[in-house]
Amino acid sequence: MHEIVLNCCYSLSKKAVEWLAAKEALVKDNYYFFLYEDDRTNPNLIKVVKELGSEASAHCSKLEIITSDSELYRITEYDGFESLETPEMIHWKKF
Repeated sequence: MHEIVLNCCYSLSKKAVEWLAAKEALVKDNYYFFLYEDDRTNPNLIKVVKELGSEASAHCSKLEIITSDSELYRITEYDGFESLETPEMIHWKKF
């Protein structure tokens, strides 16, 4: 089972960024660092969302951890709301 952080809006809270900065020596001013990075399975990102709960989300965001059995995934986004897609979710049609 794999854990992945999705954002139903926009960014991490200042408190979450400071927590991550302390763990990974990041620049504290970069509020959007993890949300635009490819690795949403980053153990520290998952840990901060678990530890801070709703406090990990900024006022315009809603971070959540979802699980997937799939080894492959992609995150799609529409108007700030993210969804997880796995190969099993795609319904292929034949010509």
